[in-house]
Amino acid sequence: RLALWRWLLRSRPYVLLTALVLQKCAADALTWYTRASGATYSGASVAVFGEVLKYPVLALAIAVIESPRAVAPSFRYAVVRWRSLSATMAWVGACYAVQNLLYFVCLANISAAGYQVLSQSKMLFTACLMRYLLGRTFSRTQVGALALLCVGAGATQVAEASGSVLGGQNPLLGGLLTLLSAALASLPNVFYEGLLKKDGKDSDKSSVPKNVSYEWVMNIALTTWICIWLWVVQLVRSPSSALEWVAGQSLQHRWVSMTHGFTPLVWVIIFLKTLNCIIVPLCLKHADNIFAGYAKPISIVLTVAVTSGLTSTLPPATMALGIALVLVSIAAYGKG
Repeated sequence: RLALWRWLLRSRPYVLLTALVLQKCAADALTWYTRASGATYSGASVAVFGEVLKYPVLALAIAVIESPRAVAPSFRYAVVRWRSLSATMAWVGACYAVQNLLYFVCLANISAAGYQVLSQSKMLFTACLMRYLLGRTFSRTQVGALALLCVGAGATQVAEASGSVLGGQNPLLGGLLTLLSAALASLPNVFYEGLLKKDGKDSDKSSVPKNVSYEWVMNIALTTWICIWLWVVQLVRSPSSALEWVAGQSLQHRWVSMTHGFTPLVWVIIFLKTLNCIIVPLCLKHADNIFAGYAKPISIVLTVAVTSGLTSTLPPATMALGIALVLVSIAAYGKG
């Protein structure tokens, strides 16, 4: 048992990466499937539910990882330090909120394959930002690994990305929004990683009670700001309906309105998106943004492999080459 625990500690980045891969693969596949099947649910409603449900998930995570006694103090301290936390979490939350909304718009206008390929631009945005904001230096091996990643991820999906366009889709709009989403995700991710990896000597962390983890406090504040921005977006898009939702509608009518078009699969998507509040911060703290970014290309490889197994057909040569390049890239970046 002790040997297993030591192995888990040594392999922690890879264990977390595996969890992130499975979560992303399932969420992307289900989102594309429900959209392609003509589901009429609101992406904004899914985003709101996903953020609101993060509160009980965070409470459970704090109780399990820290201590049950740390739950109430963590939420209380997030309220006490609200003003100082808002200086940084407000704009980070805005970026994440817009990204959450763009996610569903992108997958409604571009194929899942095209979305996965274009979203790899996030890796390049992230590497540049880590270099200039965090002072991170990359070895030649890691730079080569990033290049292999881009080539490999593209090669695995060339055939699928060039497929026919479904009715009602706008590939150009979907592609541009995917690039915008990648850029919006990169900046707050790098900044958030910097906050998570501070050495604890700054004034904010030094005043934290002993039984409270500053990382969880930031997570609570970030979730709150994402909820605020999602509501602001809804207010701007439809002021009358948003105000009626607050003042004029019954609780039952509000629930029916928000869950219109929801199916069991949509609730699974919400649950998977909710897990971001635990898996992503742990990946950023115990690995880094680039390493966490490998979750997307690995999910591409996993999707191709599972599809080939179910259909009993081998992937094209370009896909096989892409899979090999991605796997080599993962090993090279981890050792670089």
